Amino acid sequence: MGEARAGRRRLWRWRRNALRRRTDVVEAWAVLLALALMVCGGAAGGWLVHGATTRLFEERRAEASPVGAVLLRDAPPAAWSNSGSTDNTVRGKVRWTARDGTRHTGHARVPAGERAGDRVTVWTDARGRIVREPPGPAESVTGAAMLAAVAVTLWCLLVLTVLALLRARWNRARLAAWDRAWSETGPRWTSGSGLT
Repeated sequence: MGEARAGRRRLWRWRRNALRRRTDVVEAWAVLLALALMVCGGAAGGWLVHGATTRLFEERRAEASPVGAVLLRDAPPAAWSNSGSTDNTVRGKVRWTARDGTRHTGHARVPAGERAGDRVTVWTDARGRIVREPPGPAESVTGAAMLAAVAVTLWCLLVLTVLALLRARWNRARLAAWDRAWSETGPRWTSGSGLT
């Protein structure tokens, strides 16, 4: 019985009654529209961001290729980070041969502690320039899902912010209407009672 009463209380803006104002109905429709926008817009935006991010990661994987290189100088030992863990790669000078047969030298991320002359793998683009190792399939799925979740969250926050601003405006308008109504009614209530 209490649940039925609570349900009726939540839907009071939709029922006809003498206390319902036009702004109450508009606000109820706005809340319903905001909910629909969050669900439909969030799903569509998340799907679009996920698809675009997945395509971007696939393009990066297609453009980059692993190439064998020779380390020209000893790589420094692993560096300790502020979190207490070690980074297994350091910057080192390497020489590699591009697909077109030209030789290149440059700096790339190499395993820490390697010696000069050791073979290492670097990633290059179609022009033979060193690039970062592209994310693998599992990292791509995780990254795309995280970006999609961020996009959905930001969309929902935007819709809720607009709704909150509209509701604040409607509340100010209702308070102003109540002040006007009280300024008309108040003197009639207090004029003969001796309270003024």
